[in-house]
Amino acid sequence: MTMKDLKSFLINFSKSEDKHLAIIITKENKHIGNIFIIFLDKPSKYGELTIMIGDSDEWGKGYAQEAIALAADFSFKQLDLYRLEANSSNPAFNRLIKKLGWTFEGYARQAFLEKNKFYDVWRWSILKPEWQKLRQQHFSKK
Repeated sequence: MTMKDLKSFLINFSKSEDKHLAIIITKENKHIGNIFIIFLDKPSKYGELTIMIGDSDEWGKGYAQEAIALAADFSFKQLDLYRLEANSSNPAFNRLIKKLGWTFEGYARQAFLEKNKFYDVWRWSILKPEWQKLRQQHFSKK
């Protein structure tokens, strides 16, 4: 991304109601990625979660799991969404989102092109009452 692209992104994003959250390792004050909540249908309380951990040294350490859980809490409590969805061709993301209790809804066949190869995109969702139940179960074990 060029500086011009970044400036354009920031200008457009500042005009949007979408939420862009930084993923930071607080003890090191290190920015490792970003997570977005994109309003797909605000009247229906429906949004999409996307995430990117750009620092590959931090992959597999649980940061994505924690960020997704916090973003879901934020979406359902602060933004008053009822439904979140996530779409991904990344096998690691798909395993993680399944582990977090999201529901697999199907996939779009060969919908993502990367390096001249097409990949299926898996579609996941979670509803506010499902998330509340999962969070309650998780916290009651501690």
